[in-house]
Amino acid sequence: MKFLKFILVICISLAFTSCGDDSAEPPYALTKENIAGKYNLSSFNLDMDSSSEVSSGIFATFSSAKFVGDTFQLDLEMNSDGTYSLTGLFRVVSSISIVGGTNPTVPPLGINFNNSGNFSINNLKNTITFNSKSGNFLDLSSLELPSFEPVFNVTVFNENSYSITQEAENVNDKIKIKTNSKISFIRK
Repeated sequence: MKFLKFILVICISLAFTSCGDDSAEPPYALTKENIAGKYNLSSFNLDMDSSSEVSSGIFATFSSAKFVGDTFQLDLEMNSDGTYSLTGLFRVVSSISIVGGTNPTVPPLGINFNNSGNFSINNLKNTITFNSKSGNFLDLSSLELPSFEPVFNVTVFNENSYSITQEAENVNDKIKIKTNSKISFIRK
C-alpha cells in the first residue's frame, strides 16, 4: 500500500511540474513584415586585427584597431517588399594599436551614406542579407577598411530594435585581416 501511495505522489508531482505557461507569447518572428519600418542607427562597433604570415600558416598580429560610431544621423527604411534605403551620416572614432610601435592619433571621421537595395531574411539561420544597388550596405571605403559581406547575423530582434553582427577573415598577400562588427538600429 505504501508503494502505491509513493507512485501516486510521484505521478501528481510530475503532473504539476510538467505544466508550462501556455499563455506565454511566442518570440517576435524575424520576417520582412515584422522588420519593415524606419530605424535610426544607435550603435556601431568594429574591431579589426591585422597579422602577417611569419611562417607557413603561422600569423603574428601587428596591429589592432577599434572603430566606434557616434553622432548618429543615419536613417534606415526597410519595406515589407524587401527593399531598403540608407541615408545620412555618422562619425567614427578610431583607436589603433601597433605592436612594437607608436600608436597613431586618428581624428574622428564623418561618413556619408546614400544607399538603397534589396534585403532578404533567413529566419532559420537568423540572418539578413543586404544587396546594395551600389557598393556595400555600409561602405567604409573612406576609412580604407575591408568591405562588409552582404550577410549579417541577427543577434537581437524585437518590436523596437534589432542588432546585427558579422565576423570575417580575409587573407591577401600573406596579410590576414580579421574583423568583428556589431551594429544596432532602433525603430523610430
